[in-house]
Amino acid sequence: MRKHLAVTAVAVAVVIVGVLAVVFMAGASTKTAAASPPPPLTSADAVLQAAATTGHTFTSGAGHFRIEITPKVAANATGVLAVIGNEPIVLTGTVAADAKTKAAEATVTITAANGGFSTEVTLRWLGGKGWVQYGGTWYDLPPRLLEKVQQAQARHDQQAEPKVTPAELGIDPKTWLSGLSLLGTETVDGVSAYHVTTGFDVSKMAADVIKVVESPRVQKMLEANVPAEDMARMERALASGKLADVPAMAAKVVVDPQADVWVDTSSNQLKQVGFSATIVPPASAKCPLTSVTVVFTGTVDQLGQPVSVSAPTDVHPWSELQKN
Repeated sequence: MRKHLAVTAVAVAVVIVGVLAVVFMAGASTKTAAASPPPPLTSADAVLQAAATTGHTFTSGAGHFRIEITPKVAANATGVLAVIGNEPIVLTGTVAADAKTKAAEATVTITAANGGFSTEVTLRWLGGKGWVQYGGTWYDLPPRLLEKVQQAQARHDQQAEPKVTPAELGIDPKTWLSGLSLLGTETVDGVSAYHVTTGFDVSKMAADVIKVVESPRVQKMLEANVPAEDMARMERALASGKLADVPAMAAKVVVDPQADVWVDTSSNQLKQVGFSATIVPPASAKCPLTSVTVVFTGTVDQLGQPVSVSAPTDVHPWSELQKN
C-alpha cells in the first residue's frame, strides 16, 4: 500500500510542477520592466489591470508554493484513500524557470497520512527533455506526459496568429468575479503589495466555457489539436443539449471558490496568488470522497535572474520506478 501511495505521490508531483513550469515558460516574453515606480492604485480593477499589463515583463524567475488538499473520505473507502483518511495532503516546494532556454527545475515535498508518509521529488526540464528524481534516483518523465508537454511547447513556438481576446469570443471574464475588492496593502516577504480578493460565479464561468467551446474559432483550434475520437465525443455532447445543465451542476460541485492576489506596489508585478475551493462530487458519481478542499498559495521570489539547469546522469526509465 505504501508503495502505491509513493508512486501516486510522485505522479501527482510531476503533473503539478510540470504544469507550473510550462505555464511559466509559455507566458514569459522578452520585454523589460519599467524603471520608474508606477503611481498608486486605488481600486481592485486598477490593480488587476496593471498586473495583467506587466505580467509578461520577464523571461526567468523563481518562486515557492504550498498546496493543501484536505479530503473527506467516505466510510467505505479503500486503497490509498483509506490510508490517507481525512488528514490533509500537503505539497510544498520551489520552482525556477527560464523561458529563453526552456529550462526549469522544481522540488516538491509531499506529506500525507498525518505525517506518516513524506517524500521529496525533484523535476528538471531542459529543452524538450524532462526527468524526475525520487529516492535519490533520476528517471525519465513518463513518455505520454513528455509527449504532451513537447506538443504544447511546439504549438506555442509555432503560433503565428494573434491570441484571441475574450471579447472576440463574446465573453467578459470580469462577470465571473463576485465581491471583487481591494483590501489595501500588506507586506509579503518584505515587499509592500496590494491585496485584492474575489469570489467566483461558477455557474457563469461554466456557461462561458461552453460558449467558447462552441465558437467557430475555438472549434477550429480544437480540431487541429484534439484527437478525432475525443473531438467527436465533444461534438456529440454539444449537439445533444446535455450541457445545458452543466452550469447549475458546476455551481453545486465547486463550492466557495475564492482567489487572493498580491501585487508589488513598486512594480505592479504579481507577487503572490492564492486560491481555495471545496469540491463536492455529485451523488451520482459514487465517489469514495464526500468532498475535497484545496488551498493553494504561490509566491514569486525573484525575476530576471539566470536559471541554470543541467541534464542529470545515470537516468533510469519511468517504467523502472513503477516496478520498484
